[in-house]
Amino acid sequence: MLEGNLQGLKPSEIKKLEGFGKKKLDPNYIIPIETAKQLCEISSLINRQVGLIINRKGLVVFVLVGDAKGLVIPVLTKFSSSTKTSQLRLRGLRLIHTHLTKEGLTRDDLTDLALLRLDVISVINFDKQGVPTTLHTAYILPYKPTNMAEQKPSGDTSSEHLHHSFQLNPYQQKDDFLLFVQEIEADLLKTPTTLADTNTTHTTNTTGTTSTQVATLAAVLIGVYRHKSEVDTAMDELHQLATSAGITVTSMHYQIRPKVHPSYIMGPGKLRDVVIEALHQGAELLIFDNDLTPTQLKSIAQFTELKIIDRSQTILDIFAQRAQTDEGKVRVELAQLKYMLPHLVGMGDALSRLAGGIGTRGPGESKLEMDRRRAQTRISILTKRLKVIERSRQESRKARINSGVPTVSIVGYTNAGKSTLLNALTNSNIYADQRAFATLSTYSRRVRFPEDREVIITDTVGFIRNMPPNLLGAFKSTINEIADSDLYIHLVDGSSPNYLQAMESVNTVLHDLGIADTTTLIVFNKMDLVDENQRCAISESHPDALAISSLNRQTFNTMLEHIYYHLFLKQQAQ
Repeated sequence: MLEGNLQGLKPSEIKKLEGFGKKKLDPNYIIPIETAKQLCEISSLINRQVGLIINRKGLVVFVLVGDAKGLVIPVLTKFSSSTKTSQLRLRGLRLIHTHLTKEGLTRDDLTDLALLRLDVISVINFDKQGVPTTLHTAYILPYKPTNMAEQKPSGDTSSEHLHHSFQLNPYQQKDDFLLFVQEIEADLLKTPTTLADTNTTHTTNTTGTTSTQVATLAAVLIGVYRHKSEVDTAMDELHQLATSAGITVTSMHYQIRPKVHPSYIMGPGKLRDVVIEALHQGAELLIFDNDLTPTQLKSIAQFTELKIIDRSQTILDIFAQRAQTDEGKVRVELAQLKYMLPHLVGMGDALSRLAGGIGTRGPGESKLEMDRRRAQTRISILTKRLKVIERSRQESRKARINSGVPTVSIVGYTNAGKSTLLNALTNSNIYADQRAFATLSTYSRRVRFPEDREVIITDTVGFIRNMPPNLLGAFKSTINEIADSDLYIHLVDGSSPNYLQAMESVNTVLHDLGIADTTTLIVFNKMDLVDENQRCAISESHPDALAISSLNRQTFNTMLEHIYYHLFLKQQAQ
């Protein structure tokens, strides 16, 4: 009940402070004037800030004693709401405290208001005699969503639009505080209608089927980069990944730093502002573009009650959603376990705040070793299962190689249109969509060329920049399929402003896998969406590349001629 800096206080002063906790105040006032007088009197007497945390029934749940500059608020987790709208619902508590100077609400006060989801926060000023003079009060404003199509990463966060403050005479308070708070919370709870609870998107894939997806989580994206030039590309890709995982993005924030903060990725002041913004928007999730170390994960989890994941976990979550085959499911689970194992160390209750992933629901510190043993046992079981699956796949691949039919693999960045191209070339109906990692399985189809010559065309999983090492295992089936290919089609999204970076990422992955020496045709896709300036830039940078549109089969002629030449005529010519 009585918390804070009690050192040096007289027994009589402590008794007075404890007396506040025995009161039941009229809940219709921010603070009844008699209580305000007593609070100012004791604060003036001990020359320290004093505060009361009061619930909506008028009960004082904490009496706080600080020093001349501030006070420390205890943990209020037990007062959290357990409903789906807990990020938007107020905590049902208000904090009223004194300032020894004439200053009103400080930035720290407004930060506490937002982070702790208080009904209101108030500061009482008093004169030299300890008599109340002014009452400064602030409350949280409802979130006004922006047009998602116009959403841009922000490097600057300001909290001024997140709250409203006013000043009044403590002797002239209205007796409508409860009604006032109910109206504030009602406005805040309107926010989900613009966010994840009712955010429904309709997408049409290449087979003409319309699918409806309802996002279940709202998230704020965060990235720290060395150079401003990296921001747009990186944040746009993270936005695509989040959307592909079924997450609604409410805002994107970045910071330019020579290196990430060892504990918080971005500076703690900046992170605080971003967390406040996230809470204000009703977001439930923070997604970092930077991979989190166990230390960073633990530090950020202690900073906020929001769920926390990083880029690698987002990709793994997409894989878990899309994996259809037994092999795919095994590989994804294995990748998730290998990713999570080092992050189990010292995480405590932070682990319960993670979203997605296998075995990420709430083991505490006392269960740490048990969880590690379970994870290691599961990894061993899955590894044995994979060996069996790989032997079967290897036999199938050998039979295909022995048949003497040449193989062409379509490789490229995620969402470059590989599945759409395979569908168009082979009259197939493989699932394809305009989102990252829409296809995770490897598909092979036959194409007949003149003179009864056949070619096997293989669609592969899309690559992505900075591929996390733990994810390479999930790509292994694709890697094995394309390793023995006779020709690669490196498909590039020509409509992307970042096509050069995408090509570099694909080449890096192919080189790291040791399969970069096979003959490769560079084919720019989606050229029907490219303006004249970009078309000229592509021609200058890659004069030998081919241009197609996967939606227009008439653009395939030159590409098919090149495939036929490299597979059947080139050796004869040499």
